[in-house]
Amino acid sequence: MTSTDAKTLELPGTLDIRTVPELKESLVAMLAVSPDLRVIGSDVAIATTPGLQLLMSAACSAEKQGGSLVLVDPSQTLQAAFTDIGCSSLITDWSKADG
Repeated sequence: MTSTDAKTLELPGTLDIRTVPELKESLVAMLAVSPDLRVIGSDVAIATTPGLQLLMSAACSAEKQGGSLVLVDPSQTLQAAFTDIGCSSLITDWSKADG
């Protein structure tokens, strides 16, 4: 996981219960700077429910502050994971914001 600037974060290859605490810290710090989050999802090879829940929570927090979460280049794995939990529309909405 790499933060390229105050508002952009590259997600790790594994988005699961083990990576969520560190990712949460990064997202909270980013939200303290700006309510607009840009998340790059191209490297995600494993995505489980805790990681997806964290992204949904971050998007809600951004919206409550008047901003938004933008998902750039979501991997097939990330897209499939959101589809599996019935939330494929989130990927579509978050990706549209980038384009």
